[in-house]
Amino acid sequence: MQREEFKNWLVNDYKNGEGMSEGSADNRISNAQKVENIFGDFDELYDQNRLEDILDLLKYSVDDETSCKELPKGLQIDGNKYDGMATLRQAVKRYLEFKKFKSK
Repeated sequence: MQREEFKNWLVNDYKNGEGMSEGSADNRISNAQKVENIFGDFDELYDQNRLEDILDLLKYSVDDETSCKELPKGLQIDGNKYDGMATLRQAVKRYLEFKKFKSK
């Protein structure tokens, strides 16, 4: 992951230049790092398939939570699994947006 560049993009360029607070950016990066630590380097995975496999692994519905579906191997979420997986998915999506922004 291009951590510093990603943070700079989140703070300054995200949402067409609106950006987000440093604290929010740090939270997104922390969530992305959690996923990257389990599944591998985001930049390599982006080059392989635009992070699609990771996004597929992070799909988790309310029905999945109700039926106590297991999380992908290596992931642990304390609390509501549906919300936790959505948070991790959003972090990956933000990194995907960052990579697309850089390729313009």
